Amino acid sequence: MSRRLERAGALALAVLALSVTATTAQGPPPPTPVPPQQAPPRPAPPVQPARDTSFQPAVVGSGSIGGVVTTDESIPRPLRRVLLTLNGAGLRNGRLTVSDDEGRFVFASLPAGRFTLSGSRPGFLTSYYGARRPWRSPGTQIAIEPGQKVTDLAFKIVRGAVITGVVRDPNGQPQNNLRIQVLENRPVNGEPTWAPVSSGNGSAQTDDRGMYRVFGLAPGTYLVAVAGTPLSTAARLTTDAEVQWAMQQALAASRTAASVPAGTSPGPAVDTPSTVGYAPLYYPGATDPAAGVLLTVGPGEERSGIDMTMQFVPTARIQGTITLADGQPATNVQIALVPQGRKPVSSIDGPMRSGVDQNGRFMFQGVRPGPYTLVARAQGRPPVPVPPPTAIEGLLGVERVVAPSAPSPFDLWAQTDLGVSGRDQLDVRLTLQAGMTLSGRVVYESATAGATADPSRVSIVIRPAPNQTAGTFGQLPSGPATANGTFTLPGVAPGMYLMSSNQSSAPGGSPGSGWVLKSIMVKGQDALEVPFEVLPNESISDVVITYTDQITDLTGRLIDSKEQPVAGYFVVLIPTSRSAWVPGSRRLRFPARTSPDGRYRVANLPPGEYFMVALTEFDQQDLYDPTFLEQLAAAAFKITLAEGEKKVMDLKVAGER
Repeated sequence: MSRRLERAGALALAVLALSVTATTAQGPPPPTPVPPQQAPPRPAPPVQPARDTSFQPAVVGSGSIGGVVTTDESIPRPLRRVLLTLNGAGLRNGRLTVSDDEGRFVFASLPAGRFTLSGSRPGFLTSYYGARRPWRSPGTQIAIEPGQKVTDLAFKIVRGAVITGVVRDPNGQPQNNLRIQVLENRPVNGEPTWAPVSSGNGSAQTDDRGMYRVFGLAPGTYLVAVAGTPLSTAARLTTDAEVQWAMQQALAASRTAASVPAGTSPGPAVDTPSTVGYAPLYYPGATDPAAGVLLTVGPGEERSGIDMTMQFVPTARIQGTITLADGQPATNVQIALVPQGRKPVSSIDGPMRSGVDQNGRFMFQGVRPGPYTLVARAQGRPPVPVPPPTAIEGLLGVERVVAPSAPSPFDLWAQTDLGVSGRDQLDVRLTLQAGMTLSGRVVYESATAGATADPSRVSIVIRPAPNQTAGTFGQLPSGPATANGTFTLPGVAPGMYLMSSNQSSAPGGSPGSGWVLKSIMVKGQDALEVPFEVLPNESISDVVITYTDQITDLTGRLIDSKEQPVAGYFVVLIPTSRSAWVPGSRRLRFPARTSPDGRYRVANLPPGEYFMVALTEFDQQDLYDPTFLEQLAAAAFKITLAEGEKKVMDLKVAGER
């Protein structure tokens, strides 16, 4: 079972059973499932405070928070020299202290308020007090009243797991200075991707014995990879035929006869690749991450013997020239060689980049076999030049200063497909051409008679759809609408995009007042949430951006069975439509956290149906994990928001906290 499934399966422990009181015109919500309750942490025996070495706070008081730091083991033991951090209102830049030889700590002179506590030490995971998974923030808030002294906190931190092994070459010799990465399967831009771990160190380098040691890993399931690198710009394998030919030549030279002995030849009659390199490798020896063996580690566990043997693959050199449409060499170009048919794995197997010289020449070395797309983007508009000083300015030593302008977009493009099989390709040619045009209009829908708007305050931007090649390049075209609501974005290269409008510069862009963005329709779909494609030589002229003054607003309180406010918890709304579970979706947002009086607010959600649930903890990387969201949906209840609706929903935690 993957780490994601384990975390999602355990999520039921963090979901709060809720009863709901709603002030709404839509009737009561359906009943809520009641998952198991989470047991509170057991307090440690009272201890004497250790010396406080923290920074002076901005606000001081007579309260204190203290306790003991221990290991998270079946038989806990005190931990010395743990760096502890306390954060909260009134503490400037937080407070720091270090546990003593018995693991004791104290933060003194605290004002009343709510605080979060974390601790770190080499070899251990940064842990958060009260978190169900201690290595995941934010943990549980600690509330103290004026003058209150808390002395019995039991704070456990988790020792990180370790993965270690040896990397050798095909002849069994240890290989040094190779980069090892420990990867976890998590969503990147909304797609499941093998990426470097989000906690702990996650990487290491082999030493002179070929050994590596990755430590400080959170409990979970991982894939171990070693980055492949070219041996050098001219490295090549020597074949048996070449060795035999060289021995014959040496034997011939040692003879007194002037002629070449019968049976020798001028060189080996074998077609060999010119250079070789090491392929990226996934434990125990796969070149495809899907064929790698996953390793599961627990808290503090050390997995040794994770050894790998590198593999040689033929490599090639790809070089050529890139020109403008008039045949002149192109400069100020970004160019990349992007693998086709497989998702990049971290930086191990991603796009390769090359510089372009003043003659428009580029070169890639050590390119491994496979299909690629050679992609180039360039700026068609040169930067604003600085005018030379006048004669008087020169005498006075005055420097001309040009006001900064918006970065020029990469509005020229070129691309071609290449198949690489170990043979050099030395005459690849690319010609840049102008990008396509996106144009349309801004409209306003108002429920208020006589409402006015100024389209010229609206700025339109596009961005690459998740995991698109265009995302590897610089500034994309953007621009404002005109006073009559029309707009034009020139220089858009082929690719998949999402579009948005800069809401901060739109009329009344702040939530709860004025106008808010409702939709951007491109090719019949809302480009705020669904990517659209721009094809070569295809301009799009019917984009419609709609603003509305009918703004939804969801508010309420989270309280416990004693009618007391529940602070620091996360109120999550998830669209019931799975198609909206993508990065950038307005319907899928980071949860609202309840305030000290238990209140929450979610403003300007698009109308529709949502799952609603409250959590004790939440991590941003979970937001686009479909397995995690499915688990939440199973424990949630549904609500419906109408356009412009102001809904109040009070939530009650079932049982004791």
